[in-house]
Amino acid sequence: MNVFSLSLHDFTEILKGVSDLVLYLFFVFSTFIENIFPPWPSDTLIIFSGFLASKGVISLTGAFIVSLLGNIGGGLVMYFFGSSVYRETRKIQHKLHVSRGILDKIFNFASHESLVEARKMFEKYGAGFVLISRFFPGIRFFVSIIAGMNAMNPLVYLISFAAGSSVWGLILVFTGYFLGSQWENALQWMKYYNTFAMLVSVILIALVVLVFRRKSLLQKYIYRNKK
Repeated sequence: MNVFSLSLHDFTEILKGVSDLVLYLFFVFSTFIENIFPPWPSDTLIIFSGFLASKGVISLTGAFIVSLLGNIGGGLVMYFFGSSVYRETRKIQHKLHVSRGILDKIFNFASHESLVEARKMFEKYGAGFVLISRFFPGIRFFVSIIAGMNAMNPLVYLISFAAGSSVWGLILVFTGYFLGSQWENALQWMKYYNTFAMLVSVILIALVVLVFRRKSLLQKYIYRNKK
């Protein structure tokens, strides 16, 4: 049987014969892996899970819960990955005692001064930053890593991440559920939204870099004048 030649109705009928547990595990994996491997189309699959819920293949509540659990799991992995990257980078800096050269440029992003500034920013805006990032595919992957590198409070991170993932997950699941057999129409909307989100992400990242750059130059200027 050629799966790709099946109609959506036929494919749905086949899935009705698949164990609910297998389907739930698949959707958990999909949302989990997207946090680690961004090209994975988890948003599309979450919408599809909503469609399956409309056909009685899985439950609507189950579709939402597994998407949330997968996201939280993946987000925590990347948070602790970011935390470990920071620790290991500082260890390498300490061992090599690098003062100039290419390695200095590589590790410069983790300088004490820049991290102090970044942590101050996360103390003020971290929760909102993490929450809002769930709606922007272009930056959601990096935010968890940055939060870990800046030692954001794990509980605050988890609550903010879960809140953002919950709202975004509900939007996607209900989109697939209410569109029913027309769920694929949402994919075109998602393309437009992702393009818009990427543009906004680039602008936001550029603004953050510009602000930090200006602060860094200002601090160097003040330091030199004090000498």
